[in-house]
Amino acid sequence: MSFRSIFFIFLLGISCNVWALTQKETPIEAFAHLPKYGNLQISPDGKHYAAVLRTDNGESVLAVIDADNLKIINRLNISGVHAVGSIYWANSDRIIASLIRNYGFLDMPIPTGEWIGLSVKGKNKGFIFGQGKGSGSATLQADSGFAVLSSLLPKEPNKVLMTVRNGKRARLIKLDVYSGRSKRVSRLPGENSQVVVDIDGNPIYAKASRSDDKENYFDIYKKSDGAAWERVDSFIDDSKGTVEPISFAGKNSFYVLDTRLNDTSSLVKWDLESEEPKLLYNHPEVDINSFNFDRNGSLYSIEIMPNYPQSIIVDPNSHYSKWHQDLSTAFKGALVNITSASDDGTKVVASIETDKFSPAFYLYEPKKNSVKKILDPFPLLKDVELSPVDAVTIEARDGVKLQGYLTTPKKDRANGHPMIVIAHGGPHGVRDEWGFDHEAQLLADRGYAVLQINYRGSGGYGRKFLYSGYGKWGAEMQDDLTDATNWAINAGIANKDKICIYGASYGGYAALMGGIREPDLYKCVVGYVGVYDLDMMFEVGDISQRQSGINYLRDALGTDKKSLLERSPVYNVDKLKAPLMIVHGEKDIRAHFKHALVLRKALDEIDYEYEWLTKKKEAHGFIKNKNREELYNKLLQFFDEHIGDA
Repeated sequence: MSFRSIFFIFLLGISCNVWALTQKETPIEAFAHLPKYGNLQISPDGKHYAAVLRTDNGESVLAVIDADNLKIINRLNISGVHAVGSIYWANSDRIIASLIRNYGFLDMPIPTGEWIGLSVKGKNKGFIFGQGKGSGSATLQADSGFAVLSSLLPKEPNKVLMTVRNGKRARLIKLDVYSGRSKRVSRLPGENSQVVVDIDGNPIYAKASRSDDKENYFDIYKKSDGAAWERVDSFIDDSKGTVEPISFAGKNSFYVLDTRLNDTSSLVKWDLESEEPKLLYNHPEVDINSFNFDRNGSLYSIEIMPNYPQSIIVDPNSHYSKWHQDLSTAFKGALVNITSASDDGTKVVASIETDKFSPAFYLYEPKKNSVKKILDPFPLLKDVELSPVDAVTIEARDGVKLQGYLTTPKKDRANGHPMIVIAHGGPHGVRDEWGFDHEAQLLADRGYAVLQINYRGSGGYGRKFLYSGYGKWGAEMQDDLTDATNWAINAGIANKDKICIYGASYGGYAALMGGIREPDLYKCVVGYVGVYDLDMMFEVGDISQRQSGINYLRDALGTDKKSLLERSPVYNVDKLKAPLMIVHGEKDIRAHFKHALVLRKALDEIDYEYEWLTKKKEAHGFIKNKNREELYNKLLQFFDEHIGDA
């Protein structure tokens, strides 16, 4: 029997079981709970897995799992605002992991530069780099700075190579993964250096920053025959593009992500001897979405998403490329991510994501032509067939092409579905993508169509599209959402009398502005951890606490006071007609809680009714499962009351 046939029977069995199981409504907690497992990695000898586990309270755990029975045999709990970030097997006995700070489900995790270690049998559990303190630490690291993994050093299994930044200086160190002792290998040039090393951990390329009173520059260096670094190029960091190092690409060469050559990002191979860049891949409409590396850090493929996910093979000779193609053929149309493989290549772990089933981890054994599911991050959804997600393209009123996604309930409606327009956060540099979306699937499960459009200013579609949203908050960016809504009405997808708008972060702002600018279009409005006073963004929240953040706000929002007030929901509440719900975490420092408070004050002053849900210990997006359940229960009740069938 062929490899593909095995997979077809496997999937057919799931589909048959699902049909019987999805005739009843799926519990809200199935969609509300955050994924239980993440970042599953198999050990080099194939005997264990490492994974990040999430508790109901949103705390994370670094765990060792027996590969035969899937039982947790060791763990290291992380509490407070810290969480486990990236994890790696340094060798078959030792896991290392970076730490991050997480200030909410919707906030970008912030690496701390600290590292922890955990052995299969639980020895030397705790910090191996950083300022962490507490019982059980392997060491209280005297070496200071912010550490980034540069190489796993395959020939030295008890050590890893780290780039350490301390202020404006940077250096390479070898770090013992058990004791935390370190030894400097090399100084790096310039400020905030990023380095590319070869397969043996030897530095070959560095990108470093410098600045004067007016401009920020980036310099590119190569390692000369001696110990010195030689500068080979320099450029200004601005809207015309930049260069980011990716990985080693063979003798005297490396890969970079270049956004200077074309409007969309390009994969470029740079030869250090000729100092000539060679364009390897560029898509004319979308940026490169992500990169796939093997255990040694070698790039084997890239991912793009013009509408649906596509994989582009960079190194056809890599075993990982062959495995990736096998799994992509078997799970046709799915988003395949190989997380890890055993050193002998007999066991491969991959995350498989589609629109129809929640993401899950699978074990692929190439020599046996077999595959099996290992873990379900969303265990309450493991046997639930989800609603289809289709890519859509519309034309805005001024002719700009907009791409997005439509999630539709399984049950057809003659007069169009009640529909929720969800505006993504960010807004700049972020985009909606095809695949599993817990909120869209919850709403579709309850009979609502969901429209998510990548309005101008979203990421992923090149520099021109990204910067076309700057200064357009509450204006052309808002018109894009309106035009997408009207498209769905005219196409017969949505019932014009049953449409609500909802969003989080910038999406919360866009939801309120949608209700203000189009009071007769949306029948209800929900703002979740939104910003509602654009002028106040320069005064409160963590963005305004650094000069780079102030510069961003000036570019993205503009500085004209009158315009900022005209485009702020808090000064335009008198234009609202639709029922309103406001949701916020009181510890939010990204979209500061003060935004919700000033909006509430403005509403109270005109006696405008609204629903109010806040949580004292939540921040930028609820993390605790019980709070998420409450949020989605109230959200569904709100939508059902105003655009439901009853």
